[in-house]
Amino acid sequence: MPEPMVVKIMRAHKNAILAQEDSKMEEMARRWLQVEKKLKDDLQALALEAARMKGDGQVINKAVAMRIERAQKLLYQVRAETGRYVEWADGFISDYQALLAEQGLEHATDAIMAVMKEYDVRGTFDKLNVSAVESMIGLAGDGSPLKRYLGDVHSGAADGMLEALINGVAQGIHPTKIAEEMANGLGIGLQQAMNTARTESLRAYRNASLMQYDASGLVIGYKRISARDERTCAGCLFTDGQVFEDLSQFDEHNQGRCAAVPVLEGLPETQWQDPFDWFKAQDETTQESILGTGRFDAWKNGASLESMVKRVMDPTWGGAYVPTPVQELGN
Repeated sequence: MPEPMVVKIMRAHKNAILAQEDSKMEEMARRWLQVEKKLKDDLQALALEAARMKGDGQVINKAVAMRIERAQKLLYQVRAETGRYVEWADGFISDYQALLAEQGLEHATDAIMAVMKEYDVRGTFDKLNVSAVESMIGLAGDGSPLKRYLGDVHSGAADGMLEALINGVAQGIHPTKIAEEMANGLGIGLQQAMNTARTESLRAYRNASLMQYDASGLVIGYKRISARDERTCAGCLFTDGQVFEDLSQFDEHNQGRCAAVPVLEGLPETQWQDPFDWFKAQDETTQESILGTGRFDAWKNGASLESMVKRVMDPTWGGAYVPTPVQELGN
């Protein structure tokens, strides 16, 4: 089945957004390297001291590591440097949210017009300007300031660093290598910051799109559409094509890449290839990548593809469609 114009347009927009996201993540990573650079000498010094302590017969666990004066000073430095990073990231992510929210309005307008054009419908509709989405900028999905969630960057970085130190000493690897692993451990903080950036910026994009759909006076619902690649999870793929009438809500997991195709009053729903047919047409490597090994084996042994997705509810983040846990597939 050839894809309709609105789907082609939305896929092109999504590809552009993902390329834009890659650039933003690279910028966050470059900034994080400054954190690691400032801590490099102290990481090496702590790794060397811990290795010497082990050589003297001491067991280095978390409690012991926390009592090392050099470790205490380093943790203080980690807090200071990650704190500066969080201050920067808060503004950076807020700006990124604003950009994607504005694009969400524009892309939703494009989608409505594409559906109208496909059915040769003429007319106008209300279009929101960027001021309509300003209230969501700088906030997480539950309405809390972004900085509240970015606060986890410090604890993640500190825990990752200490775990790498303890494991490296226990394995007896060279202090220089331990220091490198400690720097990698710090990177957990970066991953947490990136997760926040991706999740909250894409949320702003989807929410702005739904706001435009609602404001148009023409849209009565939306159909979910997934990225349909090897990175797409079963939860996203197997809700692809489902229709939802609530324009105030889009259930999505962290870093989810699904979007909403508008359903216009009085017009047929846009149709595209069934996700189950699409999945069955893929090679087994792609199928296993989407399902995960356990679910893939369960499917080969008779479990239905429809059973591979479930809706979950989080008290903070709300609803999301996710892959069904393997242990539940036999129930």
